[in-house]
Amino acid sequence: LPDAEVTGFVAEIAERTGEFLQIVNFNLRGSQYAIAGTVRGLEALEEEVERRREISGGKRSFILVPGIDVPFHSSVLRVGVDEFRRSLDRVMPRDADPNLI
Repeated sequence: LPDAEVTGFVAEIAERTGEFLQIVNFNLRGSQYAIAGTVRGLEALEEEVERRREISGGKRSFILVPGIDVPFHSSVLRVGVDEFRRSLDRVMPRDADPNLI
């Protein structure tokens, strides 16, 4: 899949399934992307990637990371950023030496 089509490909599967999917990191352009989403959304994405792989004869290219159950870096977490920042402000020492952290 050409790099320019990856975002649209992921968005199309999200729309078709009604599930949340979002590219959250372009790790290696043209080769590796991190995608956050619901379990069902990620399963649908994996199915389509596998279907295309079988047709093209390419290498397996979809890996679910076990134990990750929070949509890190996604827009889903934005609603909690301000509260998290306030929580950190309450517990972080004011005179901390960044070299020691």
